[in-house]
Amino acid sequence: GGILKEQMVHCIILIQKNQNSNSKSYYEYDSIPTAMQGIVDAFENQLYKQNQHRNNVEYKLSALYDFLDSYVDLAMLVLDTRSNMYRPYGRDWVKEKLYSHLVKH
Repeated sequence: GGILKEQMVHCIILIQKNQNSNSKSYYEYDSIPTAMQGIVDAFENQLYKQNQHRNNVEYKLSALYDFLDSYVDLAMLVLDTRSNMYRPYGRDWVKEKLYSHLVKH
């Protein structure tokens, strides 16, 4: 359907980093690709913080998936422009979209 096209569509990523309810946060994006890039950037920023002594950091897709799996909760709401309602998607869908995004870039 039209929702999965790489169109400009508002999306919100909802995460909860740990059991503490204060660790909930959300990030807004204007398209699925920019949301996927936001996830990649967050992961890479964490890697750079953990490896400050290195100039560049390489990683496998599995490490990015582990990063997503480390969250207690992860979901994405994507605006369906036909119904003008947000559709919820879970962690596995986000991983599929991430994979597609990384293959293209």
